[in-house]
Amino acid sequence: MSDKILGRIAVVMYATGDYAFSVACTAQSLINENPDTSFDFFVLHDGISEGDKSALISILSNVNFIYFDGNELTNFIARSLGEEFDAQKTQSLVRSRKIYFISKVFMFSLLERYSQVLYLDTDILIVKSISDIFDHHGVSWVNARAKLSVKLHKASAEEHFSYLPENALAPNAGLIYLNGDIPYAEITRELCLILQNYHRLIGYAIDEAAIACGVHKSGVPVHSLKKSFNRLAWESDSDTCVVHAMGRDKFWNQKIAQVAFPSWRKYYERWLDASGSQFKGNVEGLLPHFRGAGSVVSEYQLNRLWLEINTTLRETFGRKMHLDAPPVAGKARYYCEAAVGDVYFEFTINYEFMRIGIRMLAPQHRSGDVGASADMSGISAFSLREGIAEITSEKFRIGDLISTIHRLVKFYLSNCASPEGDEVLGSLLDATSA
Repeated sequence: MSDKILGRIAVVMYATGDYAFSVACTAQSLINENPDTSFDFFVLHDGISEGDKSALISILSNVNFIYFDGNELTNFIARSLGEEFDAQKTQSLVRSRKIYFISKVFMFSLLERYSQVLYLDTDILIVKSISDIFDHHGVSWVNARAKLSVKLHKASAEEHFSYLPENALAPNAGLIYLNGDIPYAEITRELCLILQNYHRLIGYAIDEAAIACGVHKSGVPVHSLKKSFNRLAWESDSDTCVVHAMGRDKFWNQKIAQVAFPSWRKYYERWLDASGSQFKGNVEGLLPHFRGAGSVVSEYQLNRLWLEINTTLRETFGRKMHLDAPPVAGKARYYCEAAVGDVYFEFTINYEFMRIGIRMLAPQHRSGDVGASADMSGISAFSLREGIAEITSEKFRIGDLISTIHRLVKFYLSNCASPEGDEVLGSLLDATSA
């Protein structure tokens, strides 16, 4: 259409009422990393407060709010399908699926007014320019790990989907870019038809399955973006442009994520300065398990984790435990020995095998070190053996470390203590019991 808005990209995001801050942070990161591009923001929501709307307007300027709850979704599907609309099936869809996912069908309708549309999840952080993708025509996305047939689940056997090519791919729908002459009405109709008629047969990621089907059926070219344009937070590296905090661990509920990605915290603080409402949940000080060498946060996690262990042990034991910091870096492990009288505690942080090791070394037991196995419920086994105590939970807490030391010391005193170490170890036992 000749009257389309040119030179500006329509950006679509969705947020529930309490999560306007996530829109602000994602949008700020997009603007900050792409200063030469003009954006108009369309925020779909189910009840953002007037105060948070004002805060978003003060930060983003060009922002439009569209109320989009279950009723609005039903009306949208009804308009798109016309005589094919089935109210009963659509109500089943609305009751069984989160509006957050289904609302992505709205993005294609903006192609009536804009030649370029960008959809972003609000758990995304732009850390480098993504301007390269704005030159692509058609539909651009990063392919999901699972093929489309997997996402369609039981629906893939339905005759309706016979138009799909073999081994068709689906997007990770956290970032989708639309540009050019795209039959948006045709795609929107197919999306709504799939959502209405097949939602009970589709397993997870119904949004990604429906979008992929609509695009493939239309014949619009799909540009598969590099993974750097939509990479999981804990797999990010120096080439990453878009960090996606998929899953339960978000930028706003994980302290470690806020320190590993300080720009998100900067955007969040600007949001608070604009009188935006803060995140109402808990910010966890958990120590997530290590996702493998090479990620942008792996080295950070090691150093940050060691600092927290170091600080906690000093506060717990005072001068009774002397730690060497920073630890010595090996290929995949960090080591430190803490002398307690004639007894040594060795702490090993191994991100390659996702574990934290503790062992207590006494001179007379060098060939048979005292060790313990630990899990989230506490020590599960004790033995006089060679090796280390492994804590392999994703939700390892510093408290588990102290508890493990306590049980190790208690076991040592009961089974193999030497007179030389009794007094010091007894003091440690009192400290860990506090």
